[in-house]
Amino acid sequence: MYVAIDSSGGIWIATGDGLSYLYDNRTPHDKADDTWYLFYEADGLVNDECEGGILMDSGGLLWIMTFGGFCCFDCGGTPENKLDDDWIGFDMNLYDGSNIERLSCAAVDQEGGMWIGSEIGVHYFDDNGTPFNAADDSWYHYPEDEETLDNGYVHDIHIDSSGGIWIGTEDNLYYLDNGGSPLDAGDDVWIEYTEDDGLPDNEVQVIIAAPEGGLWIGTNWGLCHFDDNGTPTVKSDDGWNVFKKDTDGMVNNNVTGLAIDGSGRLWIGIRGGVSCLDYGDTPSVKSDDVWINFTTASGLSNNIVRSIAVDPDEGVWIGTYNGLSYYGAP
Repeated sequence: MYVAIDSSGGIWIATGDGLSYLYDNRTPHDKADDTWYLFYEADGLVNDECEGGILMDSGGLLWIMTFGGFCCFDCGGTPENKLDDDWIGFDMNLYDGSNIERLSCAAVDQEGGMWIGSEIGVHYFDDNGTPFNAADDSWYHYPEDEETLDNGYVHDIHIDSSGGIWIGTEDNLYYLDNGGSPLDAGDDVWIEYTEDDGLPDNEVQVIIAAPEGGLWIGTNWGLCHFDDNGTPTVKSDDGWNVFKKDTDGMVNNNVTGLAIDGSGRLWIGIRGGVSCLDYGDTPSVKSDDVWINFTTASGLSNNIVRSIAVDPDEGVWIGTYNGLSYYGAP
């Protein structure tokens, strides 16, 4: 399951059986005052199988990646009242014709355009500021191609502060500078990063920005901090720092989720549990690192973690293979 937190502290949870909303009254350790609301295809979901992720945009709209498509949902600030809900669904196959089954991730750029990862590459979607009016939408598909994406199965997409597109795939990490024209590939610049450059593993599963600069990158076999020193198309000045179970304090190596809390600690979701790294604002220096690990023995609902999110009260919500867990002060 995948987790997103709204501005009121409500928890949105995308699962294989629909969308859930939890309001815990800001008392996450007391279930007695919890309120739950459930949403399905009958309400507006494209498909109840919401296993492609979930994100909340800057306007408070919820975007849900499902089997075969995605949808935009505006609950009007009242998830308990379905009468004022707005939904619009998008069937990827209607515009692309490529028989897409799996959507894996999404990210929104500074102009409001959406970048969507799937099993056959990256898709750009621009709703022209009218998400519930499909008539003025624009689309572009960046397919699997030896000149761009060697492998089209995309795990994660991150938009950096300069508008650069970072794409983690089953085979490598890619950087795309689209020249400010995402609907025109003619001025695109692509850079590929592999284990030879410094990645701990070529299968990149999750990417987030580091507060100090650079990126935290979770792979199938380790974590790394990557700093391109502001020159993503020049590799000679890159800095890499790799973390693995055998050399550092991680509970395991297969990283599936990343989040940073208000104290700057890195929360790492792993197939094996959760690791928390306090790196002391020095991601390139390991001597001051402090690690703590959590598993089912600590109270985690399942050791296979899929996503992590931090709420406004600095609580950590962990979406696992078969349950939701919360970690924070009572």
